[in-house]
Amino acid sequence: MTLTELATPTLRLQGPAARPGTGEAAVVVAMMFFLAFSTPDQWLRTALEAKEIQLEGSPDFFAVAAMLGFTAFFMTRLAGNWRPTWWLVRQDQLLMLFLGVVALSTLWSAQPSSTLRETFVISLVVFFGAYLVTRFELRTILLMTAIALACGVLLDLLWVFGLPEFGDSEIGWKGVHPNKNSLGRMHAMSVIVFLLAARTFRRFRVVNYGFAVLGIVLVIGSSSATSLVTMLLASVVTIVAQVFRARKTLFGAVTITCVAVTVAAVAFATANLGPITELLGKDVTLTGRVPLWEFTFGETLRRPLTGFGWNAYWNGFFSPSHEVWRQFYWSPPHSHNALIDYALQIGYPGAGIFLAMFTRNTMRSIRFVRDTPGPTGLWPLGIMAFALVYSTTEVGVVFRNLFLLLFTVAAFATASSRLQSLTADPDPLVPDTPASLTSR
Repeated sequence: MTLTELATPTLRLQGPAARPGTGEAAVVVAMMFFLAFSTPDQWLRTALEAKEIQLEGSPDFFAVAAMLGFTAFFMTRLAGNWRPTWWLVRQDQLLMLFLGVVALSTLWSAQPSSTLRETFVISLVVFFGAYLVTRFELRTILLMTAIALACGVLLDLLWVFGLPEFGDSEIGWKGVHPNKNSLGRMHAMSVIVFLLAARTFRRFRVVNYGFAVLGIVLVIGSSSATSLVTMLLASVVTIVAQVFRARKTLFGAVTITCVAVTVAAVAFATANLGPITELLGKDVTLTGRVPLWEFTFGETLRRPLTGFGWNAYWNGFFSPSHEVWRQFYWSPPHSHNALIDYALQIGYPGAGIFLAMFTRNTMRSIRFVRDTPGPTGLWPLGIMAFALVYSTTEVGVVFRNLFLLLFTVAAFATASSRLQSLTADPDPLVPDTPASLTSR
């Protein structure tokens, strides 16, 4: 099955943009690859050079230029047909409120230019997510994601074994990524995508399973214990959802599993699971995370209502994070906890909005599993499970990368399930509702 065969007319559009074809799908794959693996100018950097750039807080103008290029192309595809996309965006008002708080933080940001630039970029990523859901079937998005990540698996393996001076570090593989944790995080997600793609597209089952194995190899080679645990726990949530999807106890089973997974992640992070941390080669503070949480939580109390501005706290040695880097020799790039990070950047109200949005979208994803047959119905919940576990001990998903795009796709795809009622009683205010969102 080719991309052209899968690219069905999901919008009731007029003119040449009515049917997404191979060229448009190829641009989407390129965009996903860029969000996951950045631009080539960053591939030829050692781990030390990547760390120095982090400390300097230098803006990535090539990445911003690439984002603008993709945006211009996608806008031509939606020219004159904005109503379905606008309708879809309005279905997730908490996400829009969160982005509004992020943008508003420019007014009190410790580094206003950085906040404004990053707000613009992540808003574009959210726009990409809405564009994908209105233009392509969810299974097509899964296929395109798998293709982009498969290319990335091959690229990372090439860098690890062919260019070890750039792709390997003293503490684990990093591939084309800034550090080993970034490599592990990306391929922990890729394994979940490949496994779901293997079940969805049976003609390519062997290929997807093969790439899933290679993804596991990269996760193990990264020596990122957090990525390995995240991959396993997110898989557990997906399996539980599949087992209980046809039963009335689905919500209870998945909710209990999510709570258990969260508790397990926190226990792992605080080294309460002594044998596991010893097996994974971690010290009792999980490489300094516990004291880091204590210190950064104290930092949130300096500006509890507003935070320091989006992307203004962790933005070079002369940003507010310099106090953290003076205390911790390993120069952490973030607090290793999503809610603490959001509180640092946009205050407790902003972090609360994200928590409410995440909880609501998780509930919608569980309902989506129940109402949508086949492996594709499991994908949004798999993304939410991955975000849940990784947000506990890592940076979270609101960043200009593929994780935010997939999170947005999951949020919009599950929110659009409300359109089912519109098929029987069409809303005259939404005459161009995407057909893909009303068909299962």
